[in-house]
Amino acid sequence: MASQVDTFVSGLTSSDAVERGNALKHLPIEMLADQGVLAAVLRLTRDGDAVPAQFQPKPEVDPFADFFGIQKEVEPLLWSGMAMEKLSNGGPEGTEETLDTIRGVMDEGPLTDDLCTAVCRLVGDVAWRDEAEAVRRLLSPQIEAGRSLFQALPRLGLPGLDAVLGLALEPFSTRTLNELFNHPRASDGAARALCRRIVKGELEPTESEALELLPLLAVWGKNDANAAGGAMAVLEQSYPWASAFAGFANPKAAERFGAWCERGEQGPDGFSAMLVRALRDRPDLATLWPLESFLRWGDLDGTIIEEWRLVPGHPELLTEWVQLLATDNVRPARGWDAAGLMAEAGIHGELVDTIAGMLPGMPADPILVERLAKAKPPIPGVGERIAELILDTPSLLPALLPSLKAAGVPAGFAESYIAVCEAAPEETITDAADRAWIARAGCVPESLEGMVADEALSARLQAVLPRRA
Repeated sequence: MASQVDTFVSGLTSSDAVERGNALKHLPIEMLADQGVLAAVLRLTRDGDAVPAQFQPKPEVDPFADFFGIQKEVEPLLWSGMAMEKLSNGGPEGTEETLDTIRGVMDEGPLTDDLCTAVCRLVGDVAWRDEAEAVRRLLSPQIEAGRSLFQALPRLGLPGLDAVLGLALEPFSTRTLNELFNHPRASDGAARALCRRIVKGELEPTESEALELLPLLAVWGKNDANAAGGAMAVLEQSYPWASAFAGFANPKAAERFGAWCERGEQGPDGFSAMLVRALRDRPDLATLWPLESFLRWGDLDGTIIEEWRLVPGHPELLTEWVQLLATDNVRPARGWDAAGLMAEAGIHGELVDTIAGMLPGMPADPILVERLAKAKPPIPGVGERIAELILDTPSLLPALLPSLKAAGVPAGFAESYIAVCEAAPEETITDAADRAWIARAGCVPESLEGMVADEALSARLQAVLPRRA
């Protein structure tokens, strides 16, 4: 056996590529239990050169591509990929010596992608005598380097997952925590372990760390509300703003957060943005959570109201935003968004005159324009304002014309647009087929075709349409 091991180690480390390839190709999996062989294969995962032609996989037969003469590019097999594939089938024994070998190779040079992937697979596939120790020794360098643990997490047992959690918390690693909580086969074990640590007082996160942990617990809490709720209740004792996340499942916590907002308390940096991200996928909280109090506290906009489809349920807040824009020009983007949402929902009746008075400042946002153009009851002057926007920026015609038609095309609009085209300089443009055309700069007069009945005006339109160069 010793002579056979020596032969393979010699082949795997040979400077001759063919000899090295033959050794790797024919290496028995059980021989990876030898530390010299294991180290040699691991080192090959750092080699980014292509293996010789005789070791490259045969191209797949594709009759369709062959018939049409399509040349399919095939990525060449690299030494790193060939070595990683060999390590994907087990083989090493889960001993302290094996840990020393793998960690030794990792410490020799850079943590390349394929080396990290191979080590992650070994951590998950080998029957370690101490899985937690294997995780701590082999995954900690990858966490420090910001590497993904995706290949290891689904294969780990509870001791391994708990060890990963420990590494993610000390030092604090947002990336690793998110990986743990977003991996379907790892999230439950990791989350329950985190909750236990918090409840037992083994983990006392800083305020910034708590801000990273609470959204994860709040979202995962749908799987185990008791465990998540207990942990968040402990965090709320140190950080009252944590009631925002605890309120996802606890009505009393939601009430406490509403009161916190109304008192004008201050949260940590990034609190509003983090909370908004957590809320966006939770429309089920519509009747439980103090949304209006939060939006007023943070001086936020109507994004969540729109995404949760709650516009009819918040007329007072939306009206407040429209009035702030109309009277003091406060947060124009938010005010116009609120006006559009109310118009779309048909709850803008009491604001028709207010919105009409704001129209000179209406931006050329196609979604907003469409909402106001289709409003019932109609908003006076919308059609005229849309026409002004188009005449000011003629290239907007294709995007805003449907809304203009919905609001009612003002008399003389087509003639005015044609006059703008006539005044615009000519330029050469190229279409998708690489054909050259002479067109009026910034104008799209072809969108008016079918709208002009007058013979003389039609002739003027024809004169400004794009023509072949």
